Amino acid sequence: MSSHPHGASAHCTPASIEAIELLARLEGILLDPVYSGKGMAGLIDLVRRGQYRRGQNIVFIHTGGSVGLFGYVRDFGFQPNAAAP
Repeated sequence: MSSHPHGASAHCTPASIEAIELLARLEGILLDPVYSGKGMAGLIDLVRRGQYRRGQNIVFIHTGGSVGLFGYVRDFGFQPNAAAP
């Protein structure tokens, strides 16, 4: 997947946000917005474009980093509470 476009490394892309929300909603798995989120976005794109056939096994290695989501709350449409410490 190294040839798949990922965007600037420290920024969320619309595709990575979609992938993070999709995996969280359907599987209960949290991905970080910079590495795993972009990797999953690329994988989802390849699946949608027919790169893999139905029933084919695919391995995606989730390397962690979900705590990084807290630095991107605005990218997901949340506004931090100004009254919170």
